[in-house]
Amino acid sequence: MPDDFKLLTNAELSRPELTRVVALDALRDECNLAAIGKGFWNPMDPQVRDDLAHRALGVLDLAAGIEATRKGKTIADAPSDSVPFEALADEVKVNLAKLALIASEVGEAIEAAISRDPVNLAEELADIDIRGKDLAGNLDLPVGLATVSKMRYNADRPHKHGKLA
Repeated sequence: MPDDFKLLTNAELSRPELTRVVALDALRDECNLAAIGKGFWNPMDPQVRDDLAHRALGVLDLAAGIEATRKGKTIADAPSDSVPFEALADEVKVNLAKLALIASEVGEAIEAAISRDPVNLAEELADIDIRGKDLAGNLDLPVGLATVSKMRYNADRPHKHGKLA
């Protein structure tokens, strides 16, 4: 996030914004409870967890390259700060594994876009949103407040936030 971004307080929100925060957080909790109910938060096999967490670190490198392109830089300018895997706590590895699963949904959305299948694309974008809200719910993150705060922050930013894409 940008250095000057901050979460708004409830007192700084308009009534419609506060309503959206409450609705988004309720949806976050619903997504998380559904995932818990289906066993997605049962302890993950450590080998599967570590494999997914390793793949998430690969996504981190890919994302750095994409961000470099957005800023008009070359791939050589992209940071390559690989994190030593052995230093990661198991809790972090679980979160990375969950983020890798979100990345797999992005891959499925890309496939739907390539095949020009709008129904499947909508479904995959929903899966991305559901998995994100599930993780946010499990971590008790204020995703509703963050979404509304970020939307207000973005409203005052320049066209394309000064980036190419």
